Amino acid sequence: MKKTRYQKVKDSLIIVGIATFLLYMFRLWVLLIPSVIATVVLAVVLVLMKRHTTPEEKSAPQTVSEQEPKEADVMSLAYSVILKRINALVAEFSQDAKWVWKEPNAKQRIADGEDVSIILNKAGGYKEAKVIIKNLCVTGLEFAVVKEAPKTETVQSEVTEEPQERVENYELAAFEWVEGHILDLNNRCNDEIGLGHSELVLSADELPVKDSWLDVCNELKKQGLKKLELVPQGIKIILT
Repeated sequence: MKKTRYQKVKDSLIIVGIATFLLYMFRLWVLLIPSVIATVVLAVVLVLMKRHTTPEEKSAPQTVSEQEPKEADVMSLAYSVILKRINALVAEFSQDAKWVWKEPNAKQRIADGEDVSIILNKAGGYKEAKVIIKNLCVTGLEFAVVKEAPKTETVQSEVTEEPQERVENYELAAFEWVEGHILDLNNRCNDEIGLGHSELVLSADELPVKDSWLDVCNELKKQGLKKLELVPQGIKIILT
């Protein structure tokens, strides 16, 4: 409303100013004096109105169009904060400790409100820790010792057949191979998921003997990798 009045006074001042100029050109002195007075009055009113409206215009809140953050952006930010918090808690427990997600789809599980755990290395005997998350904030870690499968000693006996000894050796070899590679496998699975891949194939070059592949699959399932397939070139881990 005040801007409209200001514009009206400004337009009136322009009109009266033009009229005053024309009256001066045609030497109409009788009308020129009132026109000059009107011009001065309008100019003074215009200045006063400008001084009055300027502070309000400055104090008026500026509307800035801000796009509301998407749910995916909020989740990505919360996930990065969760990773930093876990790093800090693990470092407080042991400076040499390293960790990886136990579940390959940890980010989605966190978004769905499901429990997640981490696998530890060089953590003073602790192998796993459950991550306590409330409202997308890490409140602590629950450390747990994972009991390793007992290694059975092979005792030769008259009734023991050679094929049974081989099966037992394959189970032991599979267990030792998975124990030595599970951290690297979890990292590789997370990398493949980040690249949008749905599977990871372990080639025969990196696996133990082919006869132990079935036992390797059983050990990997115990570590949380549920979807596995034996393929001619090795073991396929299905990530989705």
